[in-house]
Amino acid sequence: MSPANLLIPESVRLRGVNINPGPQHFYDPSVWTGLWKTWDWDTWVRPMIDDALSVGANSVRTVGSVDVVTSGKLSIGEYLARWRQLLDYTAARGMYAMPCGSDLRHWGPATTYQAAEAVYREWAVTLSAYPHVVGVDITNEATAPKEGPTAYMGPDPWTEVIRKLGELVREVAKKPITHSRGMVDRNQWRNGGIYTDMLSDFLSVHCYFTPGRDDPAALRATEWGDGKQILLGEIGADMTLGSAERTER
Repeated sequence: MSPANLLIPESVRLRGVNINPGPQHFYDPSVWTGLWKTWDWDTWVRPMIDDALSVGANSVRTVGSVDVVTSGKLSIGEYLARWRQLLDYTAARGMYAMPCGSDLRHWGPATTYQAAEAVYREWAVTLSAYPHVVGVDITNEATAPKEGPTAYMGPDPWTEVIRKLGELVREVAKKPITHSRGMVDRNQWRNGGIYTDMLSDFLSVHCYFTPGRDDPAALRATEWGDGKQILLGEIGADMTLGSAERTER
């Protein structure tokens, strides 16, 4: 039977951060490709993990890039070596890890399903060796593949791409999987991603408004959310909000 819940003890609550790109990574059309190509470990990635630990975080989420491999900027061996560096370090520091395979909006023009599958298969084999990988986000915010300046333009339907990649990772990595989705208002708890929620073992929502404590109840009451763990995979506020509003968020 496939795993259904996050691979953490019942007494544990994940409190983590996302490893995000910096301004130095915007030299490539895909900022995630820039992050993995540059991979400034000693000056960007590792310090971010250390900072997270210093304020009580116990987990890290990181978005990968299939484009950095399919475009030829890195070999699959180089790419996976960077993942292993990240996973080895978080394991040594006693943290949990939540890897994300890529972002459909940063897929890159060379990425067919077959090309993505080859990268995901090797990546899933790598993840299978790390017990502290507690779940896998298949593609970042999969419900929004046509938004933004780097919109998904792959030749294969995104719905089939994420379904097949999710099944592949679940089988090969032996990890529970999710298809994360963004939310900008309260109504999206219930109806923001029915298709992706149904494909997911646990639910990861990216909440860019200030939620109420009881908001997730609307998702738990659905057929596609019933019994599934809910993770706030991203949450934040930009500088258009005042200090008090950011604190509340």
